Amino acid sequence: MKVRVFGALTQVLQDREQPLEHSLTVGEFMKRLREEHPRLNAYTFRVALNQKMAADDDILHEEDELALLPPFAGG
Repeated sequence: MKVRVFGALTQVLQDREQPLEHSLTVGEFMKRLREEHPRLNAYTFRVALNQKMAADDDILHEEDELALLPPFAGG
């Protein structure tokens, strides 16, 4: 699975390929990622799965793309 990171979150993580050893939900994966990288807890961000906002109970698959999106503004 590909994990994409944007904005200030790049100070904690970089884009990467993340192998999935078994099916996880988005919530389970994010819990594990926050445990591995506790500095993530200082940031507010949303999670997108395959370019759509993700729910915690969405199931992840090897071919998926997960994006960590910090707040942004524009016009």
